[in-house]
Amino acid sequence: MEAPGISIPASPTPATPKYRWPRFVYSVRLHTHFYGMLLKRAVGLWRPIPVDAARLAQGVTFVLPGVEGESPYCHGMCNGLKDADIPGAVIIYDWAIAFPIGFFPNLMNLRRNRLKAAELTDMILRYQARHPGRPVHLVANSGGAFIALMAVAALPEDHPIDGIALLGGAVSCDYDLSEALQRTKKGIINSYSDRDWLVLGWGTSLFGTSDRKSTHSCGFKGFREPASAGEDDPRTKLYRKLQQIPWRPDMCEDCEHWGTHLTSSSRKFVKKYIAPWIAEAPENS
Repeated sequence: MEAPGISIPASPTPATPKYRWPRFVYSVRLHTHFYGMLLKRAVGLWRPIPVDAARLAQGVTFVLPGVEGESPYCHGMCNGLKDADIPGAVIIYDWAIAFPIGFFPNLMNLRRNRLKAAELTDMILRYQARHPGRPVHLVANSGGAFIALMAVAALPEDHPIDGIALLGGAVSCDYDLSEALQRTKKGIINSYSDRDWLVLGWGTSLFGTSDRKSTHSCGFKGFREPASAGEDDPRTKLYRKLQQIPWRPDMCEDCEHWGTHLTSSSRKFVKKYIAPWIAEAPENS
């Protein structure tokens, strides 16, 4: 199911060799920024993106990085949202232990991840108490998807947020989204790519997903509706709020999203596909 207001061509644009050089250049640029960040952090020059406090009263979007923690990748997500001038403030929730020490613990330490999700739940509730009725969204990449889903599932049913966007999530395809969907007004967008076979196909099959299953991830194959969910199952109605965006070759040129894991959170992709959905009001508002 496609996200409202998002135009995806009926047939994919064939992949051609013309994309190979731009993809290589973009990959080099990403890695240069990432390792430059590590160097700046080591010498104390790294600075998080500041929060625009003046916009907090309009709404908030929490951005969750992957298992690498705050990095140029999640900064790209933030910048994509800001480029589109979404309403409200953008806040990075850096739940992860810093790279490289935390890479595998961030993926595998279920107990710690549950505590970080509970911390995010508390942040959401505190924001809602200060700014009742203002929109709240989560945008999460890779391992951050699991934290986002757990945090929202733990909210009281009378304190829903507006929605969750997952980009290349490292959560199993059959993860039950019912609790999270029930606590969102607009639902969940899941962006996935069948070219992300190295990290979210082979990688999570070998090392496990964030919810600790040795299988493909939702960022590789998309989510599956529970097999037992028939028309009378309440989950069937809830899963209608799940919107999935498959990677397409035309996204290379439009969004610098090459189908790989590192480009799943590209600035241009977030601006074009995620920001318009965040800017929309819920249907019943």
